[in-house]
Parts: sequence; structure tokens; C-alpha cells
Amino acid sequence: MTIDLSTSLADVEKGMLRWWLHLRGDRTMPTREDFDPLDIGNRLGWIHLLEPIGAEDVDTADFRYLVFSSRPSVTMAPEMNRKLVSDWDDGRLSQALYFYRFALRAKAPVWLSLGEYFRKEYLCLSRITMPFGVDGKVTHLMTHMVHLAETDLTHSEPMVLTDDLLKGL
Repeated sequence: MTIDLSTSLADVEKGMLRWWLHLRGDRTMPTREDFDPLDIGNRLGWIHLLEPIGAEDVDTADFRYLVFSSRPSVTMAPEMNRKLVSDWDDGRLSQALYFYRFALRAKAPVWLSLGEYFRKEYLCLSRITMPFGVDGKVTHLMTHMVHLAETDLTHSEPMVLTDDLLKGL
């Protein structure tokens, strides 16, 4: 399936990807030091910043939340700053680990738009995870989320946003 990101992503998602591309420059990915929270302004409440733990074996890697989104629907969740993804105690754990491990392998931005039930409400959350690292090694992942209204634009599998796809932004 061919995707046109210019029409498939929300404007704020395209802006976050353009920001990541700007930070990256001609490297594989930007470094964590390139990231200044002031650069993303009001989007800060919609991101998770994660540190891979045990990334030498991607299949068993876990991730520590350095920053856990403060957006309204997540503030009802347990406090997760400084905790591991594996500390989640609900049915979304395996899906979250699968997605972050996928992003760790890709070493490129990854998009997933997936409907899910949260607190008895059906939501479609579009997620873009962008890697930060040094010498081809991912040291951090940043996930940006957008809560979408009813939409048919869902992907049950993460999609790597290759340079060819990103050219259209």
C-alpha cells in the first residue's frame, strides 16, 4: 500500500517530522543533545521520551519513560515518569513493547494509527516515534501522539517512514 504522508498525517504530525528532519540534517538520526523541549512548545504534553534498556537484544529490550505524556486522557493513567514500559499493568503492554521494539529496529521514524479502548472510550491515537542516537545506535525514542476523531485511517502494523516517504513533507 502506498501512503501519501502529506494527506495522511495531521498537520501537527507533519510539523513534528519536519522538526526531526531539521535536527537530523545529513545524519542517520539526531542526537538527544539536539533536542530542546522549547522547540516543540505546546506539543510537549503530547510526547513520551523513552530510553531503551537492554537494547543489545532488541527482542527483549524494555524502555524507561523519561517523560510521560501529560495529555488529558493519559493523566488518568498511573504516573509513569522514570518507570519502565513493562510496569504497565493493563492489556496494552505487549502492543507497546512491540511498537517500541519495532521503532528501535527501524532507526527511522515509525507511524502507527490504531484504534483502542481506553477507560471504556474508543479512541484512535496516531503515534509517530522518532529515534535519537549516536553512531547508528538509538539512545532515545520520542513518541508524539495525536488523538484523532473518528477516522478510518488506522494501521494495525507500524509503518517505517522512509526518506522517500518523508520527501513529500
